[in-house]
Amino acid sequence: MPLSSPLQLGSKDGSGAGAALAEAAKEAVQLLHADLGRASVTVGLRAIYCNASTGAAVIACRHGPHRLLASALPFVTRIREERVVPTLVYTGATVRHCYKVWNK
Repeated sequence: MPLSSPLQLGSKDGSGAGAALAEAAKEAVQLLHADLGRASVTVGLRAIYCNASTGAAVIACRHGPHRLLASALPFVTRIREERVVPTLVYTGATVRHCYKVWNK
């Protein structure tokens, strides 16, 4: 998922850009799909890779709720007061396969 604005990776409270990205995604899912959507996505959602210089991120989510997450990603407009424009590039079954496609 490329982001148009780079994020700061580290912060003083121990939560990095990955945690902020995951929280913004959960809030977008809750906005569209209410509490049931947030509960189903929260269980298996994690930001695996988040690079501030390239603005690229990889998010892992369980099979099933991944559809809720994919429908909510366009509504993520801010991460930690930074404006972002997310685009979904690829949806894959495993993180390893996503990295293979990303490197092509």
